[in-house]
Amino acid sequence: MRYLLITAAIFTSAVCAMASGPNLDGNEIYLNQHMEVIEKKKEATYVCEIVDQTDEGYHAKAYFMTGELKMEGWFADEALTKPHGNFTYYYQNGKVESEGSFRDGSKFGLWQRYDFEGNPKSEKIYATLQMMQAIEAFKH
Repeated sequence: MRYLLITAAIFTSAVCAMASGPNLDGNEIYLNQHMEVIEKKKEATYVCEIVDQTDEGYHAKAYFMTGELKMEGWFADEALTKPHGNFTYYYQNGKVESEGSFRDGSKFGLWQRYDFEGNPKSEKIYATLQMMQAIEAFKH
């Protein structure tokens, strides 16, 4: 009986992990702690998969190696090196860490941030280099 309970518990936790994590099919992409693509799985902090492709780009989701969702967002390229579009980052407890947009690989516009408990933190506003140059030129 004890063996049956242990087996059932292992099976249940494996099914739950598969349901919440990535669909590993050999095409997964590994990321380091800075969310940069790397080659070696053993050095990875996150595993990423492309979940959709449209004319707008590639929709990807990254997971902690334990299966919890870390990030979802849009990239301009299939190699996932140029973020472009809306992004949401999560803490390992499932709460939103931050959400905002990238434009041509850089954070852009208003980013809302949250603490580990889900409480709002101060917002951050990101501008492009061209915007900053225009502001500086306007000041003079």
